[in-house]
Amino acid sequence: MAHDQLDVLTAFLYGVMKEQVFSVIPEGVNLDTSYFDPCLYIKTSDGHCVLVLVDVEDVLVTGSSLELITRNKNDLKTRFEMTDSGKCAFVLGIELLDGEGGSVTLCQRHYVDDILKRFGMEECKAVASPVDVSSRLMSSSTASKIDVPFREAVGALMHLTTAKRPDIAYAVSFVSRFMKIPQEEHWVAVKRIFRYL
Repeated sequence: MAHDQLDVLTAFLYGVMKEQVFSVIPEGVNLDTSYFDPCLYIKTSDGHCVLVLVDVEDVLVTGSSLELITRNKNDLKTRFEMTDSGKCAFVLGIELLDGEGGSVTLCQRHYVDDILKRFGMEECKAVASPVDVSSRLMSSSTASKIDVPFREAVGALMHLTTAKRPDIAYAVSFVSRFMKIPQEEHWVAVKRIFRYL
């Protein structure tokens, strides 16, 4: 499946708007708005499909027919001033990897590498699961808070969970319970999630 990226020039106006404005795809573009997401537009033709995903000024065009993709890109470029970045490698921070038979895999390896580096875990020893089932984490209102970037680490893991890694959702949800006064064993649990990644 081909996937190209376009960037709309001057998508932002420099004036302050006094009223709320909702925009829709211009007439003549012949794309249907997705029922599930108002930023996704769909067109089918001769058994093929093209998807146009819009995020502010960035546009991702993908589909089952290269001819249909090219036709829709050209149609958009006649209506808007935009640059054609060609094949899309990243969208919203997620890497797109081409697979066999036209499949596309979404990969956040760069994000994982960045957060491991940010928290000093890039050389950590890998583990097979994100949770140590033998540990019993408890919170204590009398314990003193440790000086580690616990909240930042849990926030980075939450972002990863919602974007691409549901396999760590339970572990991240569990450690997030200890945000108020994190203790050493809670930090160890967060580092285990990093080791699992």
